[in-house]
Amino acid sequence: MINKKLLILFLKFYLKYYKTVELVQNSIYFFKLKRNIFIISKIEGGKFKKTHFSKSPA
Repeated sequence: MINKKLLILFLKFYLKYYKTVELVQNSIYFFKLKRNIFIISKIEGGKFKKTHFSKSPA
């Protein structure tokens, strides 16, 4: 699992930009809308991943 202090700093930084944060099965998802692009940022297994969607995923 990710270091708690690092995770808190990460959350504080990203919460400035992301409206919704959800913790699902030990994975953290960040959602935001920017210029009609729906973006999901995901932390899984200590690795940061970012996926871009032109439309809200089903």
